Amino acid sequence: MDQSNRGRFWLAWAAGLLFAANCFVFNFVVAPVEKRADLTADRRYTLPEPIVRIARKLDPNEPCKVTVYLSEGLPQRFAHLAKALQTRLGDLRRASNGGLEYEFVDPKADDELAQRLDKEHAIKPVPVQDLKSGSVTLANFYLSLVMRRGDAKEVVNLAELGGQLLADEELTLSAMSDFLAARLVKLTNPGTVVGIVSTKKQGGAPGGQQGEQTDGLKGVRERLLKHAKVQDVTLTNGMLIPPDVKALIVHRPENLGELEIYQLDQFVMRGGRVVLLLDNYSTYDADRESAVAQAMLTQSLYALRACKSGLGDWLAHFGFKVEDGLLHDQSQFRTQIIVRGPQGFPVQQTISMPGIVIVRSVDDEKRPTGQVEESEPTVAGLAPLPFVLPVPMRLEDSASFGERHPGAMLSSFLRTSPEAWAVTDVKESYPMTGQKAPEKAGLGTYVLGARATGSLRSFWAGKPAPFREGTPESSRPGPGVDACASDNPGQIWVVADADFALDAWGAIAQRLNSAPLMQALNKTQAMLMNVVDAAAFGNELIEVRRPRLMDRSVDAEKVAADRGRILFDNIFLAPIALVVFGLLRWWWRTAASETFAVVRGWFRRKPRSAPPIDPPPDGGHGHHDHHDDAAASHGHAA
Repeated sequence: MDQSNRGRFWLAWAAGLLFAANCFVFNFVVAPVEKRADLTADRRYTLPEPIVRIARKLDPNEPCKVTVYLSEGLPQRFAHLAKALQTRLGDLRRASNGGLEYEFVDPKADDELAQRLDKEHAIKPVPVQDLKSGSVTLANFYLSLVMRRGDAKEVVNLAELGGQLLADEELTLSAMSDFLAARLVKLTNPGTVVGIVSTKKQGGAPGGQQGEQTDGLKGVRERLLKHAKVQDVTLTNGMLIPPDVKALIVHRPENLGELEIYQLDQFVMRGGRVVLLLDNYSTYDADRESAVAQAMLTQSLYALRACKSGLGDWLAHFGFKVEDGLLHDQSQFRTQIIVRGPQGFPVQQTISMPGIVIVRSVDDEKRPTGQVEESEPTVAGLAPLPFVLPVPMRLEDSASFGERHPGAMLSSFLRTSPEAWAVTDVKESYPMTGQKAPEKAGLGTYVLGARATGSLRSFWAGKPAPFREGTPESSRPGPGVDACASDNPGQIWVVADADFALDAWGAIAQRLNSAPLMQALNKTQAMLMNVVDAAAFGNELIEVRRPRLMDRSVDAEKVAADRGRILFDNIFLAPIALVVFGLLRWWWRTAASETFAVVRGWFRRKPRSAPPIDPPPDGGHGHHDHHDDAAASHGHAA
């Protein structure tokens, strides 16, 4: 090996060792960095900005500590859960700037820990099916986590997400954000209480046996308990509303007297938020369950019960004009049922149910209907929404409302179509189908959802406050608060239906074999959750939910397309980058060598100021002649 080749050999070895050292150091530098590039269309790997704002409320001095109780060796379809949880909890930890800490624990092999979890948190292993060697096996696994912050704690069962979401990593990540954010909201607002005023009745079970007392709002309570404390409140005889109640749901109020209404009024004046779900006619009661089911399924009739709220004058004072009767609408629910045909064969028939009013954002031609106020975050993106025999309601004009409540605001966010009509001749048995619309002159638009907010003035302003009969004068209430304080304005939300919130209507939709009605009722309950959350917490949770509410079903085709695109990028992008890098390096080396040759030749060039050398006269033998001349001269000298 000559000297030049030996130099190149050692230079190549030195470059290789330098490159390896750089890679080694680079890995140590970037190892603590947890950065990812989200290439999905719906940004399911990116923590939404509203959740980032929620996480920033966590205090590093009092961090939220999350302990994930997750068994190892989960079935293959759930093997990604640990990674998905670590991803989301890591995102929350970074967003909270140290306000959240987490750890993973497998209690399966620790009997003492398993007993303590059962006793303290009611955490138990969940039975999960698995397929091994062609046979189905059943084993128990822990799928829970506990979130603690100070004295507050939240126990979360991951099975609540459902098997479909848990079985796919992308779907799990998509749902995990708001699932955890709701618990963080509850932990960062430990004193927030949502009250419920409702009437509980003795349930009638099949066979004549009596069931437990219920108001039929179990589903609503379960949704609220995920991020708020829930407390039953009674207004009977003017009992005080607890001061820690921030928002109050009043479900189907009946026969409220002055004492009860006064408590509602003063609750609003103190900055409380009331959500009223009204009904003029009840389509379902726990003590009428058998009669309601029989009328609907065998006779296609509503079994109604008239109910008067007693709130007419009080609501009118705040701009809500509630009328008698019930509403029908040309924008109505349509479903298909199986009936017996002329020859005795079952046939499918489409029926219309005007009593179930559907609120749509766009019509069949994809044109905006104006029924939904899309600027209102509690309802934006949710339609279509069904309401069962809603109450006819209109709003006072803004000028007269403004004179009575200076600085306050009255607005609607849900409306019927312009082809709705009120029915006042209502009996206990009312047909579910077959109602015809009146003449054009009898049609109009009604309000289904509205709110009044701001410095509202009390209904009892300038009036003597009511008190219980026999109350001593020294114990009677003094002058009420005339208006809400400007720094803590009250809110009154009114929805012209109460039936949609009942668990029973989901069962009724199931008995009618109507999956679309079940899904739509679920959206209407989501609207109620948004209203309560806006009243109690603000719009943060609504902003978290909104992308999922606008499209609750995760698009499996989009997920598959994203997965394929990411796989393509991972497989081909790196080689392509290396090829491009190699070409650029080759070009640079070629250009650099040519440039170096030019520069080297420039430096070796003789200065232009030197005189030119004349060629020898003998045509190139100057050196020989010079030698001969020197010899001759030498001889001559000798």
